[in-house]
Amino acid sequence: MKKVKIIIADPDEQYLAPIESKFLQEFDDGIDLEMITDVAYFAEFFATPQKADVLIIGETMYSLDLLRHNLGHIFVLTEQLEQSSTDDLRTTKVFKYTSITAIYNQIVAVAGLARQGIKEVQETEVILVYSASG
Repeated sequence: MKKVKIIIADPDEQYLAPIESKFLQEFDDGIDLEMITDVAYFAEFFATPQKADVLIIGETMYSLDLLRHNLGHIFVLTEQLEQSSTDDLRTTKVFKYTSITAIYNQIVAVAGLARQGIKEVQETEVILVYSASG
């Protein structure tokens, strides 16, 4: 089983702590979790190409430049209760002030994460058998 890489980024550290705790409680060692609260470090971190399965980001830190990176799903934590669609199918808006469980459930459902994490897909193997006599 491969580890799911999740990046959580928002300047409000106290708000992110329960979300981080929920993911660690549910996935245990099945995830590689990074939490970024410093805006300057965030800009420096995403200055180079990054790869992650899930990015959970506050709307103040979100920009369209993040779409250049190899990110499976992007969840933007918004302060407005609106169900507006985004141009990119990988990007989903989540209302920031719902319960932690509701946010967690929405992220897990949309990103396709199971409780055990993402199972690594085994590539097809071709086995060729032939005999010397024809």
